[in-house]
Amino acid sequence: MVTKQQLSRGRMADGKPNPIDIHIGRRLRLRRMYLGIAQKDLAILAGISYQQIQQYEIGGNRLSAQRLWIFSRLLDVPVSFFFEDMSPDTIEQVFSYLPENKSINLQTGKCPIEERTDVQKLVCAYMRLLRSKKHGLAESFVNLLDEISHSPVHEENPAFINNRNTKKYKKERPL
Repeated sequence: MVTKQQLSRGRMADGKPNPIDIHIGRRLRLRRMYLGIAQKDLAILAGISYQQIQQYEIGGNRLSAQRLWIFSRLLDVPVSFFFEDMSPDTIEQVFSYLPENKSINLQTGKCPIEERTDVQKLVCAYMRLLRSKKHGLAESFVNLLDEISHSPVHEENPAFINNRNTKKYKKERPL
């Protein structure tokens, strides 16, 4: 029988390691071997024992977000590398152990932000600035948005931003 402590540490209901932890461990091993780094050497760089590297690679121990970030830096890959090429079966297996919620299906449900074209436009504009290597301009863009969102006009009158097509906005709008 699986204890509550084991479940809280990411084990499946049958006591086996979480398939996502196994996948991440395999990706860790793949990158380590590709770079020709021994477990012992990676362990020294990460400040842990080589046995811990072994446990991560087989999915026996779960990688924390901090440790995952450290490995991404040591192995020169983005954190997303560890989640790439995950099979649909692995994802399905993990979701099959979660409690069922009749009100929303997280696997296929839409996030409300996806339906907000104004947010999409802001994100796209910001990403275009970053891709064009205009990091200073991108930072200014974020600072401007932050400043506007804290301005007295915005705090006193949220309709100023939210209802741009209303008559009230058109009256208040400076010429």
